Amino acid sequence: MREYFYEIDGVEYGPIPYGELLQLRLPRDSKVWYQGLGSWIRADRLPALKEVPLGAPRNAVGLFTGQPSSISILDADFDVDGKPKNYRIFAIVALVVSLFTCGFFSIPISITTLVFSFLVDSKYNYGFFLAAEDFSRYTKIGLMVAAVLIVISLVTSALGFIF
Repeated sequence: MREYFYEIDGVEYGPIPYGELLQLRLPRDSKVWYQGLGSWIRADRLPALKEVPLGAPRNAVGLFTGQPSSISILDADFDVDGKPKNYRIFAIVALVVSLFTCGFFSIPISITTLVFSFLVDSKYNYGFFLAAEDFSRYTKIGLMVAAVLIVISLVTSALGFIF
């Protein structure tokens, strides 16, 4: 689970989970950061906070501890501006490779992954920021599954030529 850090008046706080961050009502000009985000971003520009009202801080949690937050490979990654990555180029490459390797099992996964990559942008543009983050995560999972299936189809093809 992603942990967030925030800064108010030059003082850094965190790490805290997303649920606690939502309850803080951070000032609009405060900065927020989490592992995977390139740099600190203003709270009012972070997509994950656009769905909650921002205001005066309350219930500030402890000071920045310097401890690295736990990160999962399945967490959504974000561009510099805070938009979830869509991994579209990787989805296209996975589909093309699946078609050329005749990976019958990887082709449907690759197509689904490509659709998910378009849904990241669609959900983000319509203001559904958490859904965009979810579809970014689904795209990443689909790419991993497609890659494994492509490797399996390549290995089985190579074994067919050998034997």
